[in-house]
Amino acid sequence: LNGRYYLYHSPLPALIAYLPYRALFGAYPADKYAALFFALWAFLSAVIFARGTGMWVLFLGLGGLVPFLLADVRTYEIAILAGSAMTSTWAISLLRFLGSPSRSRAVWMGVWLALVIAARPNLIVLLLIAILVLRRHWKLAIWTLLPLIITAASMLAYNMARFHDPFEFGETYQLTGVQMSGHMVCGIRNVPELIRFGSNFVHYVFWPISLVPEFPFVQPHYSRLDP
Repeated sequence: LNGRYYLYHSPLPALIAYLPYRALFGAYPADKYAALFFALWAFLSAVIFARGTGMWVLFLGLGGLVPFLLADVRTYEIAILAGSAMTSTWAISLLRFLGSPSRSRAVWMGVWLALVIAARPNLIVLLLIAILVLRRHWKLAIWTLLPLIITAASMLAYNMARFHDPFEFGETYQLTGVQMSGHMVCGIRNVPELIRFGSNFVHYVFWPISLVPEFPFVQPHYSRLDP
């Protein structure tokens, strides 16, 4: 658009993975290596969260969708894995705060939660967990809220500079196989869309993956919605 290529995710993956690599080596890494970096980050953080328990490590290695994502890396997978890395690290900060609540741990919990949302705005649902954790520590809640406010303001300013709309996070600019011009990105305006919402919910929550003999050995069920 206007001579620019817009990615649908925030600049966080570029700030964490691509720009440091360019500063060190004078070039950008291949996307698959950026994805692998975030996948390793997420896995190692999850192992720390699981406290090294053997069965949990086995589950984390074999029970996730990381091999499926790494099999075909594009910009979408990088954003997803960046969100996974931030989420795993936030989980560690959450666990440490629960073990010994303090101002510094409240700040770090807010920092990592802010980065989770910056990587994948839909993960703002994790804010509900933070609220439940902080309900008994309201005096420390402001220290968690501060990084969230700073990051939110930065994201809105970035969106405004990039798309001239503070609430446009890039979904409108996704490259899709279906022409989306003039259509809502998401909405429930009639009965068929309500049914589609229910069907999507079932796909995301209740459909187990299938095991297959080819790499990556797990296959999610793709949506089977009406045309």
